[in-house]
Amino acid sequence: MENKNIEFHELQSADLIIDAIYEGGNKGNISDDAIGKLMYTGNSGGFRVKNNVEKNPAYLVLYTSGEDVNWPDEINKEKGIVTYFGDNRKAGKQINETKKNGNKYLERIWGVNNEASKLDIPIFMFKKNPTLSSRRSVQFIGLLVPQVIGERNEALLNGIWRTDENGQRFLNYEAKFSILNTGKDVITRKWIDSLITTPLTSDEYAPKAWLRYQKTKSITKSLVLEAPNEIHVRSKDSQLKMENKTDKAMLNILINNFSDNPYHFEYVAVDIVSSMDNSFHFEKTRNIRDGGRDAIGYYSVGINDNKVNIPCILEAKCYQINNSVGVKETSRFISRLKNEEFGVFVTTSFLGKQAYTEIVEDNKKILILTATDIIKILKKKQINTESRLRDYLEEFNNKSS
Repeated sequence: MENKNIEFHELQSADLIIDAIYEGGNKGNISDDAIGKLMYTGNSGGFRVKNNVEKNPAYLVLYTSGEDVNWPDEINKEKGIVTYFGDNRKAGKQINETKKNGNKYLERIWGVNNEASKLDIPIFMFKKNPTLSSRRSVQFIGLLVPQVIGERNEALLNGIWRTDENGQRFLNYEAKFSILNTGKDVITRKWIDSLITTPLTSDEYAPKAWLRYQKTKSITKSLVLEAPNEIHVRSKDSQLKMENKTDKAMLNILINNFSDNPYHFEYVAVDIVSSMDNSFHFEKTRNIRDGGRDAIGYYSVGINDNKVNIPCILEAKCYQINNSVGVKETSRFISRLKNEEFGVFVTTSFLGKQAYTEIVEDNKKILILTATDIIKILKKKQINTESRLRDYLEEFNNKSS
């Protein structure tokens, strides 16, 4: 089903609908901004606060372009979790001394230093979504709350260090939110208006999910908007998709680095999978008589010392981009899986259609990571430039088999 599009001239009276596209203007200047007109806020920046008639914050709008490789905001629609980075992105200032005061608002949302002044307001999330009509169009992601199931609240706002191009270190925030499952309720214009004009009685127009959350101040599974992907056979293009020239260059560097000794890529594959999810624990096998298992290990489920370890094996193939992984390779890998094991197959190229289809249709317990997945995981590790990738690969170039 196609997403609903709301025209620029309709924005000031529009409701907020999950995944709807809100068209920007076409004058070619900052007045084309859709969020400013839709939410009565400023027309630039990632953090945009609207005050109510009492001069207090009515709500906060978060915006991401999704294009900053150094600060890769993430919207995980499957799990209903948003990872959003603060606005202290240059050295020379304290973490909360920013022009838009974005990090100060994050501190208030989590009650940093002063629980009494904790900010408890709706948070609306939008993402850049250029259209034929306007490059300033946006998509509504949802209503956010500063809690995540299974995570301690104090662990959801973290200060993280970065180093700029001049070698200067500085701190910024990484924040995690859950997307509230508002169900069939749309976020009405009446609620948005009442948050500003009549804040004390605004609950009259609020979504039921927001009221439930406000009553308990805790997040439950039914309150999180989870949208799991259907398992499907990805096309060659989707398995090889690169967002820009840097991504393509990084993939070529990765492949060429192991052209003389593709076995060393197995160490990188283990590190990539472990970085993707630290519940994976692998031990690299010897290349001689490894039984086709490049690494063996387990996936740990549970908390503290109450865990279950699910055994798994990994196979890695460092292939040229257009050299597909075929049925021969995947069938051999499947044959080596024991009943209680699942598999992780990592390749710098892609799986051929027949090989991929057989895995999906036969419900084989195999996680497939291809070229596009590898680059995404590396970028989440802040390995997002060609020079950083070369430095990273140096660690693996002298590994012994």
